[in-house]
Amino acid sequence: MWHIVVDCPPAVDSPVPQSALLIADLALVPVRPSPPDLWAAVGIRHLVDRLRVINTRLQARLVLNDLEPRTRLAKDAREILPAFGMPLATTALHHRTAYRQCAVVGGTVHQLGGRAAAAIAEVEALADEVMTWLAGDSTTDGA
Repeated sequence: MWHIVVDCPPAVDSPVPQSALLIADLALVPVRPSPPDLWAAVGIRHLVDRLRVINTRLQARLVLNDLEPRTRLAKDAREILPAFGMPLATTALHHRTAYRQCAVVGGTVHQLGGRAAAAIAEVEALADEVMTWLAGDSTTDGA
């Protein structure tokens, strides 16, 4: 089975994410533990709800991104996000230099090898979660 991944701009009003969500099975919504990102997640939730009228198989999951787990803001985000009405991924992507290095060179954390072991483990754990959701595992909800 093939899966197509589309990385869209985060603008809710942009036609690009709206078009992608019309045919998507799963939307991953990265959210930094910051007030602006949390507010933007509310807008994405409304967009997903609107588009589910047309695309009834659309699922959406929030993914904590750029997380610094020991901060109060990270703890608050973990407590607040479940109330947004979209399930929160178990896997979070932490604040790591490896992610920024990959953006600079246009590569993946896997290309960085052992020095990016923690980032590789996070990406692989998230990929495993995504594959479980797409497979329709009965332990996940359809939100």
